[in-house]
Amino acid sequence: MKKLWAEIGISGWTTILKKANCLSVNTISSEDIECCCPYHNESSPSFRLRVTKGYLKCFGCGKFESNPIKFVADILTAGSYTQALAELRALGLRSISEKDSKALKEKEIKQKVYNEVAYLCNQHL
Repeated sequence: MKKLWAEIGISGWTTILKKANCLSVNTISSEDIECCCPYHNESSPSFRLRVTKGYLKCFGCGKFESNPIKFVADILTAGSYTQALAELRALGLRSISEKDSKALKEKEIKQKVYNEVAYLCNQHL
């Protein structure tokens, strides 16, 4: 997944963050973007997207994500994995084929089911 972040690049991620109405989007280096977090309301930037390192982190709410497709699905396409891939492809993503994207989607669904089962188990212990 790490290479996918770099494939989109700083300008692509800046475009996505602005489309998601993130405030104070600033490129702070050739590798990092800082802005207000798209996951919670805040007035000063605590969210950092590390393009070459392949992850994002909010120092305010603790959100961490290393899957760029899931990130775009979360903040821009109301959870739609297919629409997130379309957004990323429009910005230059070429390394994920249709076959690969279906496999990634299946993996994501399995992970959601696992998370729900783990949550339910923890609630009943």
